[in-house]
Amino acid sequence: MKLLIIKLSSLGDVVQTLPSLTLLKKYFPSSQIDWIVDERNAEILKDHPYINKLIIFSNDTLFSFQKFFRFLKNLRSEKYDAVIDYQGLFKSGIITGLAKTKYKIGFSNHREGSPLFYNFKLPPYDKNLHAVKRYLILTKKVIEILGKFEYLEPFEEIPDPIFSSDIL
Repeated sequence: MKLLIIKLSSLGDVVQTLPSLTLLKKYFPSSQIDWIVDERNAEILKDHPYINKLIIFSNDTLFSFQKFFRFLKNLRSEKYDAVIDYQGLFKSGIITGLAKTKYKIGFSNHREGSPLFYNFKLPPYDKNLHAVKRYLILTKKVIEILGKFEYLEPFEEIPDPIFSSDIL
């Protein structure tokens, strides 16, 4: 199983996606998980044990014909079982759309037209939900699509470490 996570920025959002990475690895322990990230946020993910390949996407990649086609060639040389767009912006939507995969997954209310590039769109998320919970909902759907849903614990049982009454 090969999975591609797209979460380019910002640093806090990248960190808030890590519980989803952990959940994916729990349900697909032998999977290869690659991650596309902005060069400014790459250091936080470098050497993470669950990430097989960290793919750096710099801002100038979009504005340099040569760099964009080199990035595109490398991206399309991989065949993924699923690409998960946690970013939900035009740039990440384009990357999702260009990747070789059967499943291109994101929320239907992601911004800047990115849902145009998905073939599996989750219903709109509640904008009041904490980002970690939104990302876990998306991850749960990926697990369901890839056939492991029957083993997934109910979402309500996933602890919320940020707003836990035990911590407060």
